[in-house]
Amino acid sequence: MHTKQIRFLFAIFFLCALHMVSAELVTASPKATTHKPRTQKQRVQKKRALPYQSCRKIRNKAKAAACIRRKKRMLRKNLVRRGKTRTHRTSTTAAKQRNPIPQVYPELSFLQQKTAASDIPTGKAIASTDSDTCKTLLKKHDVEFTNLDPDEFQSIEQPLSLQSDIGGITVHTHGGHEDQSILDCRLALAILAWSPILRGAGVIGIEHFSIYRPGATVAGTSKQSGHATGLAIDLSYLRFEEDTSLNVLDHWETYKRNTPPCASYPEQSEANRLFRDLVCEAFHRGLFQVVLTPHFNKAHRNHVHLELVPEVDWTYLR
Repeated sequence: MHTKQIRFLFAIFFLCALHMVSAELVTASPKATTHKPRTQKQRVQKKRALPYQSCRKIRNKAKAAACIRRKKRMLRKNLVRRGKTRTHRTSTTAAKQRNPIPQVYPELSFLQQKTAASDIPTGKAIASTDSDTCKTLLKKHDVEFTNLDPDEFQSIEQPLSLQSDIGGITVHTHGGHEDQSILDCRLALAILAWSPILRGAGVIGIEHFSIYRPGATVAGTSKQSGHATGLAIDLSYLRFEEDTSLNVLDHWETYKRNTPPCASYPEQSEANRLFRDLVCEAFHRGLFQVVLTPHFNKAHRNHVHLELVPEVDWTYLR
């Protein structure tokens, strides 16, 4: 072949190769241009997923889910500490409508007029009443009970078993699943002092989830609970005439965490107000030293824990 022919073939080959390369570049360029940067939402989702990568390596699904929940709690706590909680730009008027500021607890007139008999101790004196005095007062006000052996119920200082109502108020376990008539005499005396207030509101009975639970401890600790000594009651229902009732789960409507339980909320229903006022009046009169409501935590969303604590000069309402 002549030199010119060789050069001609080589030029054709070079042009073909150049055309193929340029075609590949043109084909690849749309893919490059269609790639979009991550949106703000995608970046946040990726950032949030990073702390849970170690959890997702766990093969056990239940343990992996528990790990993720634990890390989420830790992240929320860190955000609160750093002051990075989410805020919304809204007007002051709209914010007040959504989250009305609680007013100071107003004592109702009918509550002020209802008082216990003059011979019944008041306030914290009930928790300090000795066994003989307590049982004498119960008998005087027609409360029937059976004395229990202190050696058999060593955790209860003044053990007895109720056999009748207390001041016209029946006391039963909700659902009647087990016998919960065993309690400390001073708890019965506190209910007796509370009974005129309850009757004044039309209450004829109270129902609870538990009173005496042997060996009961405060959740998450080894500290002895008031249920172990028969000095606490988990109030769940208030019973009225004509088989009507109020219960904590449905009628204690406003219970945002760390808000005052004994405040008056503008949009609360009459049922909510009545239930709240009866419990808070008992606390304000010192009949119970510890009151834990649905405001305290989720474990109390369906009951109010009322407890006597002897020989203390403090009260605890949450």
